[in-house]
Amino acid sequence: MKRHPAISERTAFTLGDQRAIVNQEMIANWFQNLTTYLKTELDDWERLVGDPKRFFNADESGFPSCVNTGNVLAEKGVRYVYQVTNSN
Repeated sequence: MKRHPAISERTAFTLGDQRAIVNQEMIANWFQNLTTYLKTELDDWERLVGDPKRFFNADESGFPSCVNTGNVLAEKGVRYVYQVTNSN
């Protein structure tokens, strides 16, 4: 590290490959598709989405299956360092 003072060894946060490829446009499209689906399938879809008590978060990807984090080389000063792993 003496040769490259701008680089340091850091412990990375594990990020599954499926989560790593998601961007803002993909999320916006998902919500647009959900709205379109609800409009076509439910007569009272506005009542459903108007009541926040009817929504639940059941995101199983919040439970990491791979918790092993390794050390990586990263630029000094970077707040978060991620290591992409297999989501399975």
